[in-house]
Amino acid sequence: MKNYIKRFFENAFDFKGNASRSEFLAVLLITFVIGAVSSFDSIVPGLEYIIAIIALTWLVPSISLTVRRFNDAGIAGGLAILLLILPIMANWFPASSTLKFALEAICLILVVGIGVMAPKKAIS
Repeated sequence: MKNYIKRFFENAFDFKGNASRSEFLAVLLITFVIGAVSSFDSIVPGLEYIIAIIALTWLVPSISLTVRRFNDAGIAGGLAILLLILPIMANWFPASSTLKFALEAICLILVVGIGVMAPKKAIS
């Protein structure tokens, strides 16, 4: 797990290479854990600031990893950026909006689904 995190930050600005499924899934798991911990921000004072700092440092490497994973699966990396931006744009809808939930769910399913696809070509 430590090697995945190390590679995650070392390749933070590499949008042209490839990323393995295991690297993608390890970082996805850590992202979900961070998201689960962030739900306790109302219980632990100051936690929201720590989570915000973590989220900001996680942003560019996450986009890079997703683009590299899409490239590895043979899908244009630009689609990854679109699928990561659409849920942000969904925040324009009211919080209780079914359309907002549907858009976020579809984007999440597509990113994870494409992320776990077999590589199109061998990683060199």
